[in-house]
Amino acid sequence: MSTMRSPLTTSSAVVVDHDAPARCAAQHLRNTLRLNATTSVLGGLTAVVAGGPISRMLGVASSEWVRVVGAALVVFAIDVMLLSTSNIRRLTRFGIAVSVGDAIWVGGSIATIAAAWYSKLGVVVIVAVAVMVAAFGVRQLVLVRRLSVASGLAPISPRSELS
Repeated sequence: MSTMRSPLTTSSAVVVDHDAPARCAAQHLRNTLRLNATTSVLGGLTAVVAGGPISRMLGVASSEWVRVVGAALVVFAIDVMLLSTSNIRRLTRFGIAVSVGDAIWVGGSIATIAAAWYSKLGVVVIVAVAVMVAAFGVRQLVLVRRLSVASGLAPISPRSELS
């Protein structure tokens, strides 16, 4: 016969909620994902609608690339917002993927700056956005780790998916 741990344990009239750390970590992760999604959709929609002025501000020749990146950002934002409504298992499983996407954004920003795609103002804007995206990525990784420890669920790594 297996014993199951009750989420609430009473001892001398004290109630201990064993699931509280996991719920708290999940809520912090959800809030961070929602903020990431909100800033992504706002930036993406702005790029789609105002691709011309943004391309001129950044110093890039093609407003179409700005619009394509903006549209991709909107899709990313929708995915991230949907993930933020997920259960703890999905948050631990796919939360890392959002941080990987953020890391790709930062890497792309560094590469395009190194390739001298932008004006001086463009470089300032791209660096500012990349710093914000990196902060989201790191915070999400910390929170996924905290959630996985609190819930007893290990985040899924690519290796474990293959086995």
